[in-house]
Amino acid sequence: MGLSLILNGEISGQKTNINTENVIPFTIFKTQNKSISLQDLAGSSQKFSELNDSFEKTHPDDIFWIKLDLKKVAPLLNESSSWYLIHNSFDYGTLFYQKNDSILKKDIGRFNLDNAGQRIKSSKYFAEVKINQDTLINDRFIFLKVQQVLFIDNLKHWKFTVDFEPSKDIFSWEEVKRVLPIYIFSGVAGLMAVIMLVFFGYFKKAEFFLYSFYVSFLLLFVLKDDLQLFNAWLPNNMLLKVWLLENIALFVGVGYMYFMIYYLNLKKNYRFAYFVIITLLGFHAVYLIVDILFYVYDYYIGHIFLVKALPIFDTIFGGVAILHVLITTRNLIGYLFVAGSATFMFSVASHFYLGIDIDTDPLRYYNKLNLIIGSTVEIVIFAFGLTYKMFVDHVERLNFQQEAFINKNKALRAQVNPHFIFNALSSIRHLVSIDNKKSALKYLSKFSRLTRNILESSLETNVVLNEEIIMIQDYLELESLRFDNAFSYTINIDENLNIDDIEVPFMILQPFVENAIIHGLLPKKGNHKELVINFIKGTDVVICEIDDNGVGRQAAKKRLHIYQKEKKSRGIELTIQRLESLGKNQDCIAIIDKIDDTEQPAGTKVILEIPL
Repeated sequence: MGLSLILNGEISGQKTNINTENVIPFTIFKTQNKSISLQDLAGSSQKFSELNDSFEKTHPDDIFWIKLDLKKVAPLLNESSSWYLIHNSFDYGTLFYQKNDSILKKDIGRFNLDNAGQRIKSSKYFAEVKINQDTLINDRFIFLKVQQVLFIDNLKHWKFTVDFEPSKDIFSWEEVKRVLPIYIFSGVAGLMAVIMLVFFGYFKKAEFFLYSFYVSFLLLFVLKDDLQLFNAWLPNNMLLKVWLLENIALFVGVGYMYFMIYYLNLKKNYRFAYFVIITLLGFHAVYLIVDILFYVYDYYIGHIFLVKALPIFDTIFGGVAILHVLITTRNLIGYLFVAGSATFMFSVASHFYLGIDIDTDPLRYYNKLNLIIGSTVEIVIFAFGLTYKMFVDHVERLNFQQEAFINKNKALRAQVNPHFIFNALSSIRHLVSIDNKKSALKYLSKFSRLTRNILESSLETNVVLNEEIIMIQDYLELESLRFDNAFSYTINIDENLNIDDIEVPFMILQPFVENAIIHGLLPKKGNHKELVINFIKGTDVVICEIDDNGVGRQAAKKRLHIYQKEKKSRGIELTIQRLESLGKNQDCIAIIDKIDDTEQPAGTKVILEIPL
């Protein structure tokens, strides 16, 4: 009796933009009473009615009873014993049908645990359920009880149709054109995320990891409606899965903000922007906690509000921080970040708010072309920005290394010069001690000139080869005078060597020349004591040879004489360090022990390769 009241009521079909033969007219009854049943509704004075302003849009607390009248499509249904009802994809839904004079039901909502329906992947906004001809109530009606809880839907977009074949998820060309940018973006973003992760492993820079984190979650956000994510890791709870998928936007924002902090070094360079971003990160933490509570207590409208509020807060706070960077920055790194961020934020705003009305586009959350274009441009700009930042850091590191190299050479040279000056003063003291005033004055005059040249060159790391040769000549004259011309010396210069253009480290040869005189020539008996210095042009190097016919290294270690000091000389050791600082290893110095025809020591030959 009560059921007949529903069946005999006035039926007003929905006017839709699609004028096809298989569209099913329907009427709606809205309530917030979850316990009401179909029989209760039949006994109520409330009537199913056509769409009107009182229930133009859904609310998470609203329950909609839908009465489908299949009289119009009855001729089509008679062609088959079974067919498919195509309907909007509802969050929760129950289909009521008749079987053996009883009213039965089956779940068709995407969040129902036992969902008898199947979502149509090629359209996403619609689903289908199989129906038999003999299951119609009074051979005419189907009743649905539905609820949309995670977004606000417009009832103007609801429609119900029938088909004899299940949807094969075959994409039309228009649908292919819609998803093609998504998969192109997937390739670009996925590759960039992997590359940045590899760079993080190599450079150990936090901004590379954070950028990879940000791009990965941005990719998941774009793909969340096209891929079934989390199925392998979460319980069989579709509501929880969708809830988590919607919160991917939260982690996109978190990754972006931490990337901004490290990429721009906000704490040091942009204090105000750093404060704004830290505040926004705190808001994200509160957002996550509140949204978890909303899920636990089934407060769906609160979740919808948070999802809508998140991009607004991110846009406002992020815009303030980016504006501050734009105003205060003075380098290309900052400008690149502003350009990429502005592009991305505009694409997000256009995706959610600008030019897209849910009343005219129910698939706005699936149409991400604006977001994809903006994100792709931003990824390219940020990738270039990271590359440029690494280039700048590399140049600064090279400049620092160059400065450290110069300072190290100065420090090493500062250790060589006192060593030489001490020996020179010792020579003057020796001449004075033997009352050789004439030689002492002559030696002192040459020493003062050599000292002046050393002081004038003290600010330079390198000198031209000609000046180095002059200083070596002065040094040899002083040592020859000091030891009463006990040895002779010769300096040979390769005619292909341009000694006025080539630079060498200052006083690089002096320790080897001193060592040849003190430890090689002076201990030798007899008068034939000769030192030969050759400068030869090599490939990208100047080859310097210090060749003496002294006693050799082994004999020098065993003998002591008036000029040989017990204290170990550090001149050669420091010179080796100076050459190593030029990028040369110890192989650039070769020491050859010469022998004569009788296998006796015949002197020492030192070969230095000084890079040009």
